[in-house]
Amino acid sequence: MDFVFDTYDDYSGNSRNSSLPVPSAPLTIPNFPLQGDITRKFSNLNILNHIKPKGKDQDQAQDTVAFRYAKSSLDLILSSSDTPAPLGTSSETTDSNVLAGRLSRVLNQFNFDSSIRQSLLLLQSRTEDQQISADGGIDYKNLTSPNMLGSITRRKLRGDIESELLRQHFQSLKKFQLVVKKLNVIRQDLEDLNSCYDEIDQKLDSSLKSVETYKKGVKELIGQRDLVKIKKGLLSGFRTNFTLSVYEDHLLRAGNIDRDFFNVVAKVEKIYSSCDILLSMNNDKLGISIMNQMSNLQQIAIDRISSFLRKNLNSIYIQNDFAQDAESIANFQRALVFVLTKNKDEFDSIVSEIIESRSRIVTEEFLGQLNGYTNEIRTKPSKSFIMASYDSKRYVSDVLAYLHSVIVNELELVESLFTFDREVSTDLAPVIRTVVNKVLGSLSRPLKSSYETILRQESKPGVVVELYQLLELYKHMFDKLTKQNDLIDSLTQLQHDSFEKLLILVTLKLREIKVESEIEEVDEEVLSLPDWLIDFYSEFLVIFDYQNSTDKTFLNVSVESENELFRLLVDEPIELLERIVKKLSFSKKSKTIFTINCVDFIVSKLELISCLGGKQVTAQGVLDTNIKSLISDEFTQLLRNSGLFDIYNLINMIYKLEDDFFDVALYEPITENKLFNVSTFQNADQKLQEFLIGYLVSNELNKLISPKILNTIFITSTLQFVKFYRKLRLVVAEYLVDSDNQPINVFRWDDMHVATLLGVEEAYETELRIIN
Repeated sequence: MDFVFDTYDDYSGNSRNSSLPVPSAPLTIPNFPLQGDITRKFSNLNILNHIKPKGKDQDQAQDTVAFRYAKSSLDLILSSSDTPAPLGTSSETTDSNVLAGRLSRVLNQFNFDSSIRQSLLLLQSRTEDQQISADGGIDYKNLTSPNMLGSITRRKLRGDIESELLRQHFQSLKKFQLVVKKLNVIRQDLEDLNSCYDEIDQKLDSSLKSVETYKKGVKELIGQRDLVKIKKGLLSGFRTNFTLSVYEDHLLRAGNIDRDFFNVVAKVEKIYSSCDILLSMNNDKLGISIMNQMSNLQQIAIDRISSFLRKNLNSIYIQNDFAQDAESIANFQRALVFVLTKNKDEFDSIVSEIIESRSRIVTEEFLGQLNGYTNEIRTKPSKSFIMASYDSKRYVSDVLAYLHSVIVNELELVESLFTFDREVSTDLAPVIRTVVNKVLGSLSRPLKSSYETILRQESKPGVVVELYQLLELYKHMFDKLTKQNDLIDSLTQLQHDSFEKLLILVTLKLREIKVESEIEEVDEEVLSLPDWLIDFYSEFLVIFDYQNSTDKTFLNVSVESENELFRLLVDEPIELLERIVKKLSFSKKSKTIFTINCVDFIVSKLELISCLGGKQVTAQGVLDTNIKSLISDEFTQLLRNSGLFDIYNLINMIYKLEDDFFDVALYEPITENKLFNVSTFQNADQKLQEFLIGYLVSNELNKLISPKILNTIFITSTLQFVKFYRKLRLVVAEYLVDSDNQPINVFRWDDMHVATLLGVEEAYETELRIIN
């Protein structure tokens, strides 16, 4: 432990009278972490303040802290009369306090070693136990003194500590003394063992060097053996994966086509597909050679399987001696699938032979049935399943029923041909459909020929429609059994031909009517319906008896075809009727009545047929137009026959009578007309009396066939006349007066009498109640 003392400038150690200076308090020397901080801290030391440059003056030196401190000490000594006492106690206390502060700062640092604290605590406890050590007489009280005595005490303490440490180390080593003695006893044995070990090691080294060559040779032989094993494995794997054995080659070229045969074929395909590895080598000749060999073997297999299929198909179709055991059937189906997947052209060729053979058989049987009806009476009637063609409906029904049985039989036959009543393979299902469709397609031509022959001979529209519906029925039945079939397409085409035949029949009938209408005469006295109209609708409206209410159009034909048929059935007869009426040399009223009778007959026929609702509206419009025209003509005739036609026109010129509003005052200008006189109305009254007496008997409206239309026209026209007569009487009573300005009565009958004579008194009374 070191201490730094401040020295005074006037102190001299050689002076006799001088005493030892009282040391100043120890300097504060903290633990400096950096060298730069140590230099900065040394600037605060008091001893550095006494090191002054030589050029400084005395006044500046007196201002130093040390000088002031020394001066104050001398003044204190001089002022005291007693002998100056040493300042040891005070100095020691101060130094102890300073040391305690320094130790506190050192011990409280964050990087302080805890062993120092423990050492100080041990030293403190030792001080408290004894004032003077028993071994060396250490004065622990002077241990921290900064004087010479403290320094000696500390050095002695250091020596004691070192002695203590040596003693303790000696005690620790003493524990190993026995062990060392024992080790010394076996030392010689250990040395002998080490020498033996070295000798053995040398011998082993020499032995290893001697067998080095032998090991090298063994290693080379092991490497050669492994290489031979690898080559052997490669050759064995190559032979297994890229070649066929002699037995497999024989089985592929001349063996039976069974499960083993197809296993060999599968191996050939696998070898062929695995040649990609060989082709990727630098030398691809081996891969190409093996691929050529496998390709040739595949072609041989396909040829043998094709021959196998042709032979067995011939056996199944003609000889029917195919062994239908499970293994044979499985081999046959494997052959079919193999040819289908590997050589589609060859498979199509085989299937084409099947189709051709089967189509020929089925067509011959069908033609035999169709031709059977020609000799049905002269030969055995039971030979043909089809009835004679004089009954078209029965004939076509039998033909279609026969075709239905052919389709069912052919499906069963082809399915059994490819599956033998087993589950149908997904690969063979399209083939079965193709074979069936093409075999059945061969029947479409004789069917069309036979049906067209029957259709050309048929002249009844109802039968044509029944034939159409028969085709529709069997087309749905055929479609449930097989799809995308030429036979079904033929039925669709025959349906179209049947509908065209129906249109042709209607067109021919209309042409015939046009010719007949030129010859047929219409009786004006009766104005009854022409025969051609009755016959036309009696003949052709029966086709709607077979109409299904769920059909969107008639017979589910296209909208254009339906509109064409309806045009021929409704529009054409009405147009023909209009042309015939124009040529008649009748009165306008008779022509209108004849037209109304005919059109009403057409409407009465159409209203019973739901699908002709649109055409009924058209015909009803024509009928309503003619009814309105006849009502107007009948009212005009009543005015003319009663002599009131001119008066009616005169009144209407002033204000229309048809308006609901009527006021006599509006017609005052009639008095200015020269027709408005007594003689005019007297003559009109005379004519009216003569006309009304025989009107009901000689009225041409009685020629109307429909009572409803007759009643409508008669009541409407007569009521209109009676209402006019009533208004005319009011106007005449108001403005036709004598010289005395009294009304002149020119009409014998009032409006109710006229209504009674015309037979509409009840209807008129109803009108009056409404008016009032």
